Amino acid sequence: MRQVAEALGVIGAVVGFGLGWAWVEGAGAGGYPPAPMDHRLRPVAEPSEWLVDGFNVLHAVVLGGRDRREWWTRRDEVIALAAPLAASGARVFVVFDGPEERCGETEPAAGVHQVFAPSADEWLIERVKASGDPSRLAVVTADRPLVSRLERCGARIMGPRRFYERCREGG
Repeated sequence: MRQVAEALGVIGAVVGFGLGWAWVEGAGAGGYPPAPMDHRLRPVAEPSEWLVDGFNVLHAVVLGGRDRREWWTRRDEVIALAAPLAASGARVFVVFDGPEERCGETEPAAGVHQVFAPSADEWLIERVKASGDPSRLAVVTADRPLVSRLERCGARIMGPRRFYERCREGG
């Protein structure tokens, strides 16, 4: 009897984790987690600005969770991935944690701004807080603690895999 209870507990934990991960990856309507009830009554505007956790997308999509040693040389792939969003008229910022001597924003490549910050998480949070209308932003990350902080600021979240699909569809 004890073994059955343990097995059911493990199964429940796996199912719970899977459901939680699906939510983080944007299984809600439109690729975003479900909005509060009052927002479901009106259409949600297309994001005019995308804030992308570059290392998170790089690790989850480009490197597929593999060895992180290549990340610095492959960050341009994230910029290229986001280019269709910029081409459709949205402002796109891809932020990476970077060494202090590299911190700042580079000239846009393919319309995508690449930003290096001492803390990409803090940069994203400050950008959302400074926004006059966080509902017009979409933040791309699967970093759970960051997602929680960003949602408290009013940001919409999209997971890296859904972002990848969206960009491949042409923005």
